[in-house]
Amino acid sequence: IMGFVSRHKDELWLVYYPMVLTHDPFVPTPDSPEWKTGKQPKSDPRYFKDMVEYTDVIVGRLVDHLEKLGLRDNTIIMFTGDNGTHPSITSQTEAGPIKGGKGTTPFIPPTIHGVLNTTFLSSPSILLLMALHTTQTSI
Repeated sequence: IMGFVSRHKDELWLVYYPMVLTHDPFVPTPDSPEWKTGKQPKSDPRYFKDMVEYTDVIVGRLVDHLEKLGLRDNTIIMFTGDNGTHPSITSQTEAGPIKGGKGTTPFIPPTIHGVLNTTFLSSPSILLLMALHTTQTSI
């Protein structure tokens, strides 16, 4: 992705990246201690945390690259999920535990410096996307 962005930094572009991290099977990431053993353990929900953290690493690398190229302020990053967390996962939050379940993924609209981007949200295609997403997650 970063190579593509670098090559097209002076043009309009769109990147769609369907990341498989945080999906079952739950396995170690390159940052997990078990990764270095070279053995691939069976799926284990304890690796979910590692997978979420590695997702953050990958997205952080992209954000850093956009900042390095001077593109971050003019780039919208949408981050969404497909169906929610696997039912075997319970996430610990400040508000308490949240049990995983399908069809519970929220849509979080993009912001610019913490302010909701209303120009982005008024786009007909984005409104359609949000309507479809809302319909899917409320079934």
